[in-house]
Amino acid sequence: MSISRDGRYLAATEMEGSLNLTRLPLNATGGAPSGPEEVLSRGQVFDRQPSVSPDGRSISYMSNRLGGPDQLWILRVGTKHLDRLELPGRDLGVISAYWFPDSQKLSVLRTWPDGKSSLWVVAADGSHADELPIPPFISVGENFPVSPDGRTVGYLALTGNNFQLFGFDLATRQSRGEELPGASMV
Repeated sequence: MSISRDGRYLAATEMEGSLNLTRLPLNATGGAPSGPEEVLSRGQVFDRQPSVSPDGRSISYMSNRLGGPDQLWILRVGTKHLDRLELPGRDLGVISAYWFPDSQKLSVLRTWPDGKSSLWVVAADGSHADELPIPPFISVGENFPVSPDGRTVGYLALTGNNFQLFGFDLATRQSRGEELPGASMV
């Protein structure tokens, strides 16, 4: 699920024989629906993990609509146009995507046949994709958040027996991290 920044809509995955995207308008407090649910995708597909862009104009999600592994798709809310973002290489699928504050880029987690994961910065129009040079054993989660200024992408990585929280600075191309207390892998 994802709530638009203005709090007016909730994007969700609904299960009715398959997983389809829906959008629900919310009242002024965001505590209750203010109208009927709008179906955004249909068919025998698994559309999941919607994320509303900060400007509210697009929703990113993972889908198997072309068969094979999950791919990254963008739904343009105003036109209902769907775009599949083609990423380089032959991965096992996209696990998650998280919007940058400018609504022009996403941080995207991908998995590879060798069992490793990698984090990428991908242009929302598909024009550019850049793999970040971070450790190959990052924690597989739903979000790899971006700082409010869009300069840092956060991630967890296994270091020894512990997960460590890192921030990857996009300008310097360097990571810095701090060990998370109580996050031991015993």
